Amino acid sequence: MFAPETLYDISYGVYVITTKCDDTLAGFVSNTLMQITSSPVRVVTMVSKDNFTCPLIEKSGRFNVSILSAGAPKGLVSTFGYKSGRDTDKFASIAYETDSRGIPFFKQGVVSVLGCDVVGSTDFETHMMFVGEIVSGEKISEEKPLTYKDFRNIYKAASPKNAPTFQQKPNQAKMEKDLYVCDLCGYVYDPEVGDPDSGIAPGTPFEEIPSNWVCPICGVDKSHFTKK
Repeated sequence: MFAPETLYDISYGVYVITTKCDDTLAGFVSNTLMQITSSPVRVVTMVSKDNFTCPLIEKSGRFNVSILSAGAPKGLVSTFGYKSGRDTDKFASIAYETDSRGIPFFKQGVVSVLGCDVVGSTDFETHMMFVGEIVSGEKISEEKPLTYKDFRNIYKAASPKNAPTFQQKPNQAKMEKDLYVCDLCGYVYDPEVGDPDSGIAPGTPFEEIPSNWVCPICGVDKSHFTKK
């Protein structure tokens, strides 16, 4: 018998993978990055074929990795993790810089940035695996890197649906309290906890949350929440 929660014990970091193809910028949140060789220094990352960024990396042959810190702003995670570049300009509201190749990267909420050239790729049906040779690297801060476990605990959200670690929502029978789950990102609103960062005090029933409140992770309104 397979218990999906066992996968949560596998160690991951959390990253924003970005690229530039012609004049188009793209990027997404990923938790799959692994160093595979030391000379030359190479890493691999997995990108869903449904992701707007995937064909752009294939065409450009380049990508950057912004390694997120434990203090990464929710806006960065929500914008690049739960929105699509097909219908949203993700870079319009997030401060970023570009390297000498014009590829964007981030400094706020980031510990390090890597610049990679694609030297190989493998098709895994739903995802493409890109092998990147590191051509540049910059240390941004001494903060603690954000782990996938921290991500789940801090942001109280599920993996983006295109992530290799995406899991379906928990079985309703396992939910003992009246929780409200965001249909888009999986954020769980617990009335006992509230959302203090947005001015919603602990103990506030979901029905009493003001109509202008939005999901703190992906920004959708209350109509996108389902009672569990």
